[in-house]
Formats: sequence, structure tokens, C-alpha cells
Amino acid sequence: MDEFHLLEPKLSMATSLGMIKLLKNLCRVCIMTATLTDDYIQFIKKELDFEVVSIKDFPDDIKRINSLKPAIGKFIKKSISVIIDKKINIHDILSNHKNKTIVICNRVETAQNIYSELENNKSKETTLLCIHSRYFDTDRKNKELQISEYFGKHSSLKDVILVSTQVIEAGMDISCDTMHSEISPINSLLQRAGRCARFENEYGDIFIYDVLNLEDREKIAIDSEDTNDKKEIQKLNNKYLPYSKELCENSLKELSKYSFIDEKNALELVNLVLKEEENHRIDCITSKLYNLEKIKDSWNDCNMSHYRETIRDIQSIEIVLIDLENYENKRIIPWMYETVSVYKWSFISWAKQVEENKIDPDDWIYAQVVYGDDSVFDFEWQEKNLTYLQRLPFEK
Repeated sequence: MDEFHLLEPKLSMATSLGMIKLLKNLCRVCIMTATLTDDYIQFIKKELDFEVVSIKDFPDDIKRINSLKPAIGKFIKKSISVIIDKKINIHDILSNHKNKTIVICNRVETAQNIYSELENNKSKETTLLCIHSRYFDTDRKNKELQISEYFGKHSSLKDVILVSTQVIEAGMDISCDTMHSEISPINSLLQRAGRCARFENEYGDIFIYDVLNLEDREKIAIDSEDTNDKKEIQKLNNKYLPYSKELCENSLKELSKYSFIDEKNALELVNLVLKEEENHRIDCITSKLYNLEKIKDSWNDCNMSHYRETIRDIQSIEIVLIDLENYENKRIIPWMYETVSVYKWSFISWAKQVEENKIDPDDWIYAQVVYGDDSVFDFEWQEKNLTYLQRLPFEK
């Protein structure tokens, strides 16, 4: 289980630990992560009777790993600058751009706005890329290949800027010499930092920005009587979305005390910022008995509804863009098309603004309808009442 810290504590993390408790005598398990606290690691060791293996146990190997060393003549591999008084902006991005720059935003809308501004202000020679969760699968796969080509280990290409969200935090072996990132919890932030000066003989500069207040047009105003719905809407209006406000603020506070990141102070930061949060996670997991009863229920009745109780409570929905001709001819076959994943309450807010003529066409940038190679609909999982939306009153 790689990047174990990314799992949701009450759901997939608790369920994974519960599954290991049930199956550890039947299969071998390895949990990998660089950003769990010492207390949490000891909790896993004790509860699962695991052996802890750390890079610190192999000092001779550390000496041979050149990617951990700064470039020749440099004393610091990754320097950090914490910027409190202004939000992430294109002036800082362009003025600090050298060869390869990665910009990481917490929200898709922020990434889209930064990309659009850079497109209008960058030099003609600079290549500009963008990736986030609201692309068709085909487009996203092509973009990932392009990003690997530009930012991969053996790339010789220069003068390129990538604007992204947290989708590149894990699973992409890429590197840059300059990184700009909005603040996120320290474990997430360190994952981002892992994409700066990642390879041998590299060094880099990382600029970390606080997230200032949301603009009024970004806030979601939807009335709901449902308590769970109200909680989800409140989350959307948290300026640190999709992260905890407290964790982001504590991470920013502690990071401001450092001028660089290395193995030693990365571990210090994780233990300082996440200790209380992870102790709370441990209490939640043990009090819910590792979701063992829910796991057994799912085995007994094979009902897919258990997914939301044990793995992930998905709040996103799949949007299908249907062309007008097919709509008029009543030949609507939604599973023939690729979909775009959108957070449910964001979509409801946008639809409400469209209905009230309060949305600017430039707020939405979307592609043409695309036919998918495979069905993207899982009809056992989808609600039975599908609603088809007519084309919006404007086009972009």
C-alpha cells in the first residue's frame, strides 16, 4: 500500500488496517509512506505486529543515493520561502522562472485562472501546460505523457511552466527547479516538494503561499435543510478547501521557521504539525474497531452501498456533454461519451447561477463532446433517475 497517508482516516485507512488484521496470516503486506508521524508508525507496528524499515537503517545506501544530494557547489538542495501577505500570483511565478517551473494550486478554479493569466503574459518562447481533475480521461492521459516528457528525469527541454492541482502529488516522477505552491497540510506539502529538485545534481527554490479569502463569486450560497448537505457546503466555502483549515494554518506557521527542507527537518515538521491530528485518527480507528463489522457486512451481502461506509464517500458527479443534434433527435446515449468529474455542490452552484443569469461565460472553459472508447458509467452504482440537461445559453 503505497502513499498510505493519503487514505481517508475514518474510511479507507481504517478499512485497510481492518483488512490487514483479518488477512495478515494469509498474505504479505507492505505499507509505504514518507509522511506519517513516529507515533502513528509505532501504532501500526504494535497493532499489526509489523516490522518498521526506514532509510535511516541503511546509512551506506543513503551515501550512494545521489538524488538526496544538492547540485555540485550548492549547500542547500531545496530552499523554501513562505509568503504570508499575498496569494499565489503570476508576477512571482514569471519573475522567478528559470528553466522548469511547477505551480500547484489547491482548487481547480485557481489553477484555471493562473493558467489563463500566464497564457496572456508569458513570453512566446515559454511552453505552458495545465493539468487538473476536470479533463476527459483521454486528455488527462495525454497531458501526463507530455508532462513526463517535459519534466521527467531524462528531459533536456527548457523554459516550461506547469500549472496543476494536487493531482501530481503522487505517482509522477517529475522535477522542476522552481516551485510555487499554495499551503496544504505538511504531509501534502512535502509530497509537492518531492517534485522539486528530485533528481541527481539538482537544486531548487520552493515558494509557499497562504490562501487569502475567497472572492464573493467563488463562494457557494445554497440553502439546504439536510445537516450533511450543510456540512458539505460549508467545506466548499473553506478557503483552504479541500484541506483542514487548522492543519494548513499550523503547517504554514511551522514552515515559516525553516529556510530549507531536507530529510531531518521534514520529519520534524511531520511530527510537530500532525501529532495531534494523527493521535485523533488513531482514536477514531480503534473506537470504530477498524470497520471490521462493516467489512464483514460487505462480504456477506456484496452490496455496493458499503463503499461509502468503508472506502470513500464520493461527493463528485460525472457530467456528460451532449450535442444539440442528438438531444433534439432524442438519441441520448450518455455512456457513449467521456465524462468530466465535478464536485456535486460546485455543479449545483453553477447551475443555479446559470439559471439566474449570474455567471460569466469566461468562468467556464470546456471542450467539445468526445466519444469514449469504453463505458464510463457503472449502472449498478449510479442512481436510477438520470437527468438530462439542455445546452447552456452560452458557448465557449
